[in-house]
Amino acid sequence: MKTVGIGILGLGTIGAELARIILENAPRIREYYGLDLVIRKIYVRDLHKKRAIDTGSLPLTDQADEVVSSDNIQVICECMGGSGTEVTYPLVKKALELGKRVVMSSKKVLAHHGMELLELSRKNKAVLCYDATVGGGIPIEKVVENSFYYQQISKISGILNGTSNFICSSMSLKHQSFNDALKEAQKRGYAENDPSDDIDSYDALYKAEVLALCCMERIFDLASVTPRTIRGIRNIDFDLLADEGYTIKPIISMEIKGDDLSYIFGPAVVSITENPCSGIDYNNNIITVVGSRSGELSFSGQGAGKGPTASVMFDDLLNTLLYRNSSVLYNGVKPFQKLSEDNRALYIHLKVDDKPGEIAEIASILSRLEINIDKFVTRGKTGGSYDAFLFISKTDNIDRESLTKALKKHHVRILSMIPIVLD
Repeated sequence: MKTVGIGILGLGTIGAELARIILENAPRIREYYGLDLVIRKIYVRDLHKKRAIDTGSLPLTDQADEVVSSDNIQVICECMGGSGTEVTYPLVKKALELGKRVVMSSKKVLAHHGMELLELSRKNKAVLCYDATVGGGIPIEKVVENSFYYQQISKISGILNGTSNFICSSMSLKHQSFNDALKEAQKRGYAENDPSDDIDSYDALYKAEVLALCCMERIFDLASVTPRTIRGIRNIDFDLLADEGYTIKPIISMEIKGDDLSYIFGPAVVSITENPCSGIDYNNNIITVVGSRSGELSFSGQGAGKGPTASVMFDDLLNTLLYRNSSVLYNGVKPFQKLSEDNRALYIHLKVDDKPGEIAEIASILSRLEINIDKFVTRGKTGGSYDAFLFISKTDNIDRESLTKALKKHHVRILSMIPIVLD
C-alpha cells in the first residue's frame, strides 16, 4: 500500500467539494489501486469561517507554505478561486520547484504564466495538470492529449463562460433585462459579487490562452487583446435577431492563419440553425475543435459549479498518480506573429434621428468605406428617433474604428456593434 499525501490550497466551493470527493472515494481507491489518499493539510485564510463542509476532522492551516513545503505532501491541489495571481502564482511555482505534482484550477495564473510553469515542471521532474482551468466538467485537455495524435488543430471555438452565457440565455429565452439576469446569476452562485471578469470576457480570454497552448501549441500576448463585453446588449437585439434566425452568444473563436491568429473574444451573432453554440444555454459550455484529420468535433457540459470542476480536478489527481509521470510540455511552442479580430461581418444597432435623408447618409458612409449592406431593418419610432439594425460585411476585415468615427461624425448613436460568425 502506497500512501499519497495531498495538500489543498483553498477550501471554498471547489476546494470543499474536492475534499469531499477525496474522502468519499478514498476506500475505493485503496481497494482498486493500492493507493492510500490522505489529506495532510488544507490552507484557508480564516480558520474560524463557517464552511460548506464539516471541518472538525480536517487538518486546516492558515499558513499556505505549510501545505506547499511539507515533506509528506506529494500532490498539491490548487483551489484558490478569487485569490488572484499575486497569491496563487508563487505557491504553484514553489510547489513545482520542489518537484511536487500540482493540480490547478486557476485559469488566470496559467494564462499569464503557463509556459514558465510547464518548463518548471519539466526541469524539476514535477507534474502540472490543468484540465479544471477550462470548460468546467469538459475534460478537454485529456481529450486532446489522448485523441489527436499527430494532428494539427487549426480552429477552436465555443462558449467558455457560464456566467455570461447564463445572462445571454436569460435575456433571450426569458426576456429578462441584463440587470435582472445578472442578479439571478449571482443568486444562483454563477456570478461573483464583482462579475467584471465574466461579463467583460476576460475570464474567457484567459481560458482561450490555455486552449491555444494545450490544443494548438501556440500562445498569444494577453496584453495585445481587449475582449468585448456583453454590457449594453439589449432585449430588442435578441428579439430582432430571433426574427432573422440568429441569436447572441458569448463566444471565443481562434483560427490559425499561417503564423497569425484570427479571433473573436466576446459576444457574437450566431445562426440558430447552423452554429452549435446557439443551443448551449444557461451555465453550460461547449468547445469545438477542428482537427486536420478528425474534422470538427464538439464537447459540451456544465461550465460552472462545484461538482463539474471538482470532478475534473479529482480525475487529474488520479491521472497524475496512476498514469502521468511528467507534464505534457509541447516541443516548439511559439507565439502567433499577428493577431486580428474577425470583423468580416458585423451586426450594428443604431439610434437614428427621424428626419429625411438619414438612411441615405448612412448608406453613403458605408459605401465610401466599401462595406456591403446585407440587411437593413428598422423598428418603431419614439421621441423623434427609431432603432435601425444593420447586417454588414466585407471580403476582408471591416475597420471598426473608421466606421465608428464616420457614424459618430454624422451624429448617429451606436448602441451595439457585434461580430457575426460566418463559419
